[in-house]
Amino acid sequence: MKAEDLFVQFVKSLKDAEIIDELISSKKINTKIADYFFDSREIICEQKILKSDMTNKMEDEINKVMKDKNAPILLGKMPFDKIVEKFPNPEVVRQQVFQRLTKTIDGSFSKANKQILSTKKYYNLNNSKGILLILNEASYWFSPHIISYACSSLMAKKNERNSYRYSEIKAVWILQYSHFIKFSENNTSYPSTILFNNFVMNDDEIKQMNIQLGMLEQKYARFLEIPYMTTSRKFEEMNFTPHQMPTIDLS
Repeated sequence: MKAEDLFVQFVKSLKDAEIIDELISSKKINTKIADYFFDSREIICEQKILKSDMTNKMEDEINKVMKDKNAPILLGKMPFDKIVEKFPNPEVVRQQVFQRLTKTIDGSFSKANKQILSTKKYYNLNNSKGILLILNEASYWFSPHIISYACSSLMAKKNERNSYRYSEIKAVWILQYSHFIKFSENNTSYPSTILFNNFVMNDDEIKQMNIQLGMLEQKYARFLEIPYMTTSRKFEEMNFTPHQMPTIDLS
């Protein structure tokens, strides 16, 4: 079952959740709105799915970098990290490629912010909080580290009026079907990451939303019949394995 279909089935299993498309199926509205309500409409959720293979786009970016006079001479198919390690300035190369990946996430943020705001207005839910749910179904380039860093950067982004551009997105919930984490020899799980937008929420709001989204995480794990595990390890030190290793063809 596809990630989106699986999550829809999960939402249908919850007593205090609603699929918004089913509420408006017989109505005509002139604006795009969000996907789900959680916690009796206290949370408005817009879902975006990452499922396209970014390899061609990444190969274009790498080919641009390979034209540099300091670029190494490489041939054949190689994992991205192995290619970058051969450069004298690997962090600069990573940043260039990272910016290309971020553009994809930026588009999701922009659409989600508008759809959450439209939903608040349509249903008169001024006190509800909006979240962006990202389902990474098969985009192996977006590791949990890359996608989390991209989302954190976008939440800090400001517009020309010096206001936060994506202020309607109070949190981002990232479900990584594309990667797995191994806790022990017989214990693996999908990474689930929740990022809070502390630029537009106070401590009490973050605390409350942490409880709400934490409960949703646990319920989803039970729905999937997989263990729900937390760790005290630092996020940047955790090793996530893609189900398929991203490679670049330099031949």
